[in-house]
Amino acid sequence: MHVSCPPGGETDARAFYGSVLGLAEVDKPPALTGRGGVWFRGESYELHVGIEEEFLAATKAHPAFDVQDIDRVAERVRKAGHHRAGVRGAQTSGLVCARVRRARATPD
Repeated sequence: MHVSCPPGGETDARAFYGSVLGLAEVDKPPALTGRGGVWFRGESYELHVGIEEEFLAATKAHPAFDVQDIDRVAERVRKAGHHRAGVRGAQTSGLVCARVRRARATPD
């Protein structure tokens, strides 16, 4: 799947997808490194965060991940300063929709 971020957004992408969600970053092919962005890969997914010069945040489009412990992931998202928009699930398993917003930027 592919999502976008503004120029210079790689640090935020690594912080959220890598540190908060725990996705494994992988090297981009050498021919694509000059374009910026960052890639993550797991057993059943590959997530490419690409750079868009005229970036506009999507209002509905977002990646979703199947997780074993939705409550643990939701707590990590909350502790990182994001609210739980799009984090949903039942009991100990569920789906994490990575359409989250910084709590400071968009208070609800």
